[in-house]
Amino acid sequence: MDRHRWVPSLLLAAATAATGLLGGAAATAADLAPVEIPVVAPLTGGVGFLGVGVEHGLQVLEQYVNKTGGIRNRPLHFTFLDDQGQPQISVQVLNQLLTRNYHVILGSVLSANCRAMMPIVVDKGPVLYCLSPALAPPAGSYVFSAGVAPTLEMQATVHFFLTRGWTRVAILTSTDASGSDADGGLLKQIAVPENKALQLVSHERFNPEELSVSAQVSRIKAAGAQALIVWGAPNVVATAIHSISDSGLDIPTLVPDSIMVYSMMNQLGGFLPKQLYFASGGWAGISALKAGPQRTNLVNTFALLNAANISPDSGSTEPWDAGAIVVDVLRKLGPDAPASAIRDTIAGLHNYYGILGPYDFRTGDQRGLNANDVMIYRWLNDQREWRAVSSGGGNPLR
Repeated sequence: MDRHRWVPSLLLAAATAATGLLGGAAATAADLAPVEIPVVAPLTGGVGFLGVGVEHGLQVLEQYVNKTGGIRNRPLHFTFLDDQGQPQISVQVLNQLLTRNYHVILGSVLSANCRAMMPIVVDKGPVLYCLSPALAPPAGSYVFSAGVAPTLEMQATVHFFLTRGWTRVAILTSTDASGSDADGGLLKQIAVPENKALQLVSHERFNPEELSVSAQVSRIKAAGAQALIVWGAPNVVATAIHSISDSGLDIPTLVPDSIMVYSMMNQLGGFLPKQLYFASGGWAGISALKAGPQRTNLVNTFALLNAANISPDSGSTEPWDAGAIVVDVLRKLGPDAPASAIRDTIAGLHNYYGILGPYDFRTGDQRGLNANDVMIYRWLNDQREWRAVSSGGGNPLR
């Protein structure tokens, strides 16, 4: 399992078997007892769109896995459990799952929920693969985190802003966990000597319960910022976007990839900034990626999602690699592998190509991705798509 190049296409099953990831068998999974993997996610509530996106994406992955041999000829089944976006419910669901002796669990989707779940399993297992990139699990623990960390997204964002000549920057972040993580990461990047040209002209915070942030936006406007970073949970970012629109502030604005979903783009509609940017993993970067395993993975994964009438966005793609990694490990070890073996095998993966980037877990950060796996995207409203405007690390496209 030293090198994995996943080509997830039903038409390329034979090639997949030769190249590694999800290539454990070429036959359709037999009618045996399914291998069940629980997925904790907000399927209802204010951020239910996030959980529904995860559900749709993993269901397509499940279908693909079962058409290519399942897990040692046993069918895979993702079981989805609704935590309603509430940390206390996530904990209740996790404790119920522990009584059933699962060895690996996916979820939840929000950082606050994962943080509430992590202490329960961090030292003894089972493996918990959090689907929020904001979680930072301890090295060597039973907890892993999907996607690129907000601190890495801030690193790429600052670099991208500097390449565009946007040196007068404002930040508007919520006081909850999501906003605080990004806030600290951005301030850290501004303090880096090579970023000394960047000037923070306005630093605003807001409570997630606020219905308007017009006062904060007015101060940002008065400060003469050339670019703005807004960060927080999806619902609070939506509040900020409405206030930005009402104020008439028209500058490049970067927001979290948690709202990089079509339902949010539709909901916010005419309120969206004309220059709207995102920092995220490589899942939307087909147009900017060179030929190679990651681009091949993306093309074929998008084909699978489109065939299921799912428009690929961050909701359906962000959990894809985490699900695939877990499946591949179980194919290697067997569906009844102990949590310790699953943890150790994931921790040893390197040169492992997913759709977000090439993974190397040997760094001990429990996520396997780095700043070079972050790309900057711009939302093209007329074309209804996210277009890569940087290469990895926020570097200019060449």
